[in-house]
Amino acid sequence: MSSLASLFASHGVRCTILTTPANDHLVRRHTTSGDHPIDLLLLPFPSTEFPNQSLSDASNSRMRFFHSLESLRDPFDRLIRDHHPDFVVSDSFLPWTADVARNAGIRRLVFQTMGFFPLCMYEMLERSNFSYSPNRETIVIDSLPGRVTMKVSQVQDSAMRRNDFSEFYKRIMASEAESYGSIVNTFYEMEPEYADHYKTAMGRKAWHVGPVMNHLNEKDESGCVSWLDEQTPGSVVYVCFGSLSRFTSEQLREIAHGLKDSGRPYIWVIGNSTETLPEGPKGVIIRGWAPQGAILRHRAVGVFVTHCGWNSLMEGLNYGVPLVTWPLCFDQFYNERLVVDVLKVGVAVGAEVWTTKEGMRPLIGREAVKGAVERVMGSGMEAEEWRRRAREVGVMARGAVGKGGSSEVDMRCLVDELMGMCYEGL
Repeated sequence: MSSLASLFASHGVRCTILTTPANDHLVRRHTTSGDHPIDLLLLPFPSTEFPNQSLSDASNSRMRFFHSLESLRDPFDRLIRDHHPDFVVSDSFLPWTADVARNAGIRRLVFQTMGFFPLCMYEMLERSNFSYSPNRETIVIDSLPGRVTMKVSQVQDSAMRRNDFSEFYKRIMASEAESYGSIVNTFYEMEPEYADHYKTAMGRKAWHVGPVMNHLNEKDESGCVSWLDEQTPGSVVYVCFGSLSRFTSEQLREIAHGLKDSGRPYIWVIGNSTETLPEGPKGVIIRGWAPQGAILRHRAVGVFVTHCGWNSLMEGLNYGVPLVTWPLCFDQFYNERLVVDVLKVGVAVGAEVWTTKEGMRPLIGREAVKGAVERVMGSGMEAEEWRRRAREVGVMARGAVGKGGSSEVDMRCLVDELMGMCYEGL
């Protein structure tokens, strides 16, 4: 969101970011370090259930977390009425912002932090009435461009077993339908059929402006970039499953052995885990934060083992790195289909169960980890084709945000349209 605000500001728009006091320090360094000034306002967070206001603290109680965010509604309403913005941009998981904006006579835009392919998948599945059966193994989705086949166990729980999230998602879809449009963190060349489907068949107004990423200089406090400088180009395995992912101790050990057995140098970011893990002589384990952008764009990195979160996927593809996909939940299994079946820039490690609970996932053994890494980093024609296609997608991604690129043009069109509406109101 900070990077999107910077993008707006670079086109002459005055931007203000609203965040909570606990996130003040995270956002402030982005709003003060760029070339274009961005204002910052803090919203008090009345809910006390999640004191750090973070989904990582609520991975097993996501609906209570989402509902707790509605306690921001009244403070948000007061700020809107005090500051009189021309437009509001908010995340899709804050559907109540559409009501506040409408009541204040302000148009709301949705910032979609996933691409057109998963957006189409989500909406199609949530609008369908699948009958869940323990004997049903696969779902074939033929109402989208191409033919998508998924295991039932890989589909989000709300589509197969209607639950609280199903009702919440109905609110999300309703708020998006009444909003002015969606700003999507993707680029047209990566998923053109799905961009067109979203806009035409689904009738949604949308602008693709990505990859939207943090381009600020990242400090390498771990020393991993210096270590990468000593490695052979294309030889290093980079492993990171994002900030919300959790694994059992047994699964972490299998990953560690699989990386070690591959015989290749690797960097593995394991967040705040305190698990004692076996390390290979060529392995680097980073606990806490790592400069992911600096790592992925380094010439030594040859593959990215990822949970397929959209931000990670966009970063990896932006730098032309082929992927080993290990989705866990949320939109990640849909993103895997895009990577493996549509873009053909990587291979799946074999994850088959959508769940936010690490103890519910079948164990993926060290041989599967080693095998997936070796397939992508091997010397055969198949591996070379994955690498070639990844490089090709990277060239398209960087071209999209360059002068005259598809995302740069769409962003300019969006700003011109919004400014034109402001002038009409004078």
